[in-house]
Amino acid sequence: MELRPRLSQRTSLDTSELRRECTADSHGGCGGLDAVAAWNSELKHINAYLVESEPDVITINIGSPPKNSCGRPEEKRSEKLLMWLVRHHKCIARFNFVYADDDLVVQVLSWLRKRSDVKGLSYRPDTRFYGDVLRGLTSVARASTSLDEFHLQVLSPEYGSDITRPAAEKLGDALKNKPLKKLTLCPKASIILTYFSGSADRKELLSALSVERGSLFNQDLPASADEDYSYPSLSKQFWTSTSVTHLHITNIESFSTSCNVLLLVFNAVETSSTLRKLTLMGFFFTKVVAPALGKMLENNDGLTHLDLRENHIAAIEFYDHLAVGVQSAKTLKELCADLSLFRGERTSMLAEAVSKNRSGLVVAVTGLRGITHRFTDLKKVTAEDGDLDRVMDEWCISADYSAECFFKYIHLMKTLNLGTTAPNMPLNDICARLREHDVLETFYCANEKLLDCPEFCVYLACTKVLRILELRVDICPEAHPLIVAALESNRSIEDVKLRGIREVVRPESAQLLAKMIRNNKSLRSIELLYNFDDATLGILVAGLEKNYIVTDFRFSSKSAKHVRRASPKVEGLMRRNATLMKRALHFVLREPCRVRWAEAYELLCESQALKRSVANEKEISLEYAEALIHQKQHFLRQNFFVLAGIVKESVVCRNETAMGSLQLDALNGECMAKIASFLKISDIVKVD
Repeated sequence: MELRPRLSQRTSLDTSELRRECTADSHGGCGGLDAVAAWNSELKHINAYLVESEPDVITINIGSPPKNSCGRPEEKRSEKLLMWLVRHHKCIARFNFVYADDDLVVQVLSWLRKRSDVKGLSYRPDTRFYGDVLRGLTSVARASTSLDEFHLQVLSPEYGSDITRPAAEKLGDALKNKPLKKLTLCPKASIILTYFSGSADRKELLSALSVERGSLFNQDLPASADEDYSYPSLSKQFWTSTSVTHLHITNIESFSTSCNVLLLVFNAVETSSTLRKLTLMGFFFTKVVAPALGKMLENNDGLTHLDLRENHIAAIEFYDHLAVGVQSAKTLKELCADLSLFRGERTSMLAEAVSKNRSGLVVAVTGLRGITHRFTDLKKVTAEDGDLDRVMDEWCISADYSAECFFKYIHLMKTLNLGTTAPNMPLNDICARLREHDVLETFYCANEKLLDCPEFCVYLACTKVLRILELRVDICPEAHPLIVAALESNRSIEDVKLRGIREVVRPESAQLLAKMIRNNKSLRSIELLYNFDDATLGILVAGLEKNYIVTDFRFSSKSAKHVRRASPKVEGLMRRNATLMKRALHFVLREPCRVRWAEAYELLCESQALKRSVANEKEISLEYAEALIHQKQHFLRQNFFVLAGIVKESVVCRNETAMGSLQLDALNGECMAKIASFLKISDIVKVD
């Protein structure tokens, strides 16, 4: 499927001919919403780009300055366009600054503080905070009446040291009455949480909260009122809020974090009925914390996902209380945990707890090593209900792995890591069993012998479940064309990583890879670790131009200059595809419909990627997502002539023919839909 003529023309639209400005009431008709591609082609010189992130709302992303930036004419022209867009187009309502030049950020914020319709602000500096930026963010937050998203992040705690308490208090005061739904804070700025806990109008507003913690709250440090101020407030927040659904707290400096922090969090979550997902990373779990975790799991009514990976478990009692909580959990659906310290009875205890759990819990574990104790204890999970598939792990298959174990537990294998040493069973048999059960979601392979297995190619071509494939062996597309062909026809894999030998890729191999990229309908992320040159990269980019689904494309070369020359084109295509996917999602899920959404939908409606995006957005099954997409297909055909702008309300033929022939308006809805099925929105040329 190719980009249709009118949509193609818009990518080279002359911005001087566009509507000079838009207002909050005219977003749907703003020429800027159709000119995103044209503006992005100009803004790329300052590493900025636009995307329609939600219906009729554009998000602008401004990244780090280009290397060797020296005020070139095209950069000055791009900055001028950026300021013009900020001043005149209110459809641009969300602003993300990631490692951007602080002077440019201050300039943008100086215009934004004159607007009351800014919806989102996100700022992440590459080093320290710049005082003028923080003051600018505060001014914009104070002026806006519709701010629903605010993110203030740093790479490490020392970079946030420039945020003084008075500055944080001013920012908190500016944010406290805003209709915030998402909030992310760095350590020093988290003091503004105190402004959320005591305000009645904070209820039913904040829906996602992410707090980054450093050793600022380490129990080993002097505990002052200033340092330990925000976490009690966080605890109060959960007792007063009725809408927090996602909480992510990360200790970004040290594992050694105060037990009081975790106790406050667990005590708060215990009484929350709205929190759905809780993620804790980088914390130090001691025997003092363990009972609070178990109690939280027993008494909470609402939590569905708990992620405790990447923490340091300092007490074996942690697992005892975890097992008790797992057994009694009322709503928990998924638990992710590092069980590296599990041994003997404690592994059995968890298995038994999972089997007795009645919330449908699935435990995804990491850190388990060794085969004997794992298989022995996992059998206990099936003792009562046969729910062996409720404990998931990454299965590492090596030479000492028996065929009996593999075939007995194959229906557990959501993630499979096939090592360099061949196991004691035919690899063709492994692939045949994987195809038969088709439950594997992630497949890592470092075994060269697998490349010559016919069943492997058959499995890749027909699997409907596999989503991530990483082949850690050298693959020459010319030598293994069946593997590349299988990937081309696959409709489930989203993320693929391939690598090749050190020699420069031949054009024939590049052609095979380009064909795979061009025709695949499910891949969103591709990494090709080969030695490409300008000619072969040109072949890849040509294939990528006909792919409207991939949004993450990484490639390599021995020469940095080859990568540097191809990167701008690739980045532009990735932004184009991200915009198309957003618009197609809007067409399926939002009302009223826009012509630009319908155009994107026509390009992506047959892709597995759109189906998965709809399912993720609505948190529904793939089958239901497919039904929604088909429903919109029917809607498009039934209303084609109106959506395309051919008629305003309905098809009406005024003049009868001399022969008295049946007119178009006499056809029923199904006949009109059949006619529309041969047409595309982008086929219609509007005459001014």
